[in-house]
Amino acid sequence: MKKTKEYNSCFDELWKNVIENLFRNFLFLFLPELGAMVNFSRGYDFLDKELQKIDVPLRKGKKFVDKLVKVHLENGQEKWILLHIEVQGQSAVDFNERMFIYFYRIFDKYKKKIVCLGIITYPAKGTFEYRYEFFNTRIVYQYNIAKIEEMKEEELLKSSNPFALVCLAVKYGNAAKDDKELRFKFKRKLIRLMYEKGNSREEILALFEFIDGALELHDEVLGMKIMEEIEKIEEKETMPYVTSIERLGIKKGMEKGMEKGELIGDIRVAQLMKGLPMSDKKELEELSMDDLKSKLKELSDK
Repeated sequence: MKKTKEYNSCFDELWKNVIENLFRNFLFLFLPELGAMVNFSRGYDFLDKELQKIDVPLRKGKKFVDKLVKVHLENGQEKWILLHIEVQGQSAVDFNERMFIYFYRIFDKYKKKIVCLGIITYPAKGTFEYRYEFFNTRIVYQYNIAKIEEMKEEELLKSSNPFALVCLAVKYGNAAKDDKELRFKFKRKLIRLMYEKGNSREEILALFEFIDGALELHDEVLGMKIMEEIEKIEEKETMPYVTSIERLGIKKGMEKGMEKGELIGDIRVAQLMKGLPMSDKKELEELSMDDLKSKLKELSDK
């Protein structure tokens, strides 16, 4: 059970990373009509610092992934999108209230149009809306909701959108639970699909990080089998994306004058490639450059 808890604790970071790295795909999968209205050539901004300034009560012991994104529409208008992703595998009685609090506090602060989206990663039942009524004072707050468990596997498998594999990783992780053999089969299946669908290098790296974390095996032998599978695919398809990360990353990490952010990224990738838990970014940022280089060298020598 301890390993399962460790796995859940990093799930929110996996979601944050994959949303940022595959935002356009994310938007077209969950809000395709809005995606068609966005002018991506003008870019988009993740307003994490601004979101952190908004005081919303947290449920003790619960994990959330909250993203506020500013996008521009094709007609020149500006919209801000609140993406609130629930990464807990259990129901929460105050989820709707939390979504409502976020909405009115963001609206009060910025006076912008807001599109809200809640993504539920566990088998959820019931209505997702917030209702308030007292002495003929009524509020009904409704927002976009996506239940990954209710998405059809067949449609996700056929989809050309890379983010469909993220949803499949969630579904398969829920189905396999702590069965490491089943997790291995699901993981191998998704990795094969990752390459077969002809995704770009950036998409493959983002997908691999999520799939590898969402279907963590906690088994060195099975982990090696996955890497062997990847090596065979990349050698056959002449796509040295994942298998080259560790070698190139560690080599880069030894170069003099490397930026701290790149060094931190190489450490986390190296840990990922070796089947080790990824260090928290904030903890690594507190280390000196010398300490970071020493840590990367230790990984390269393992």
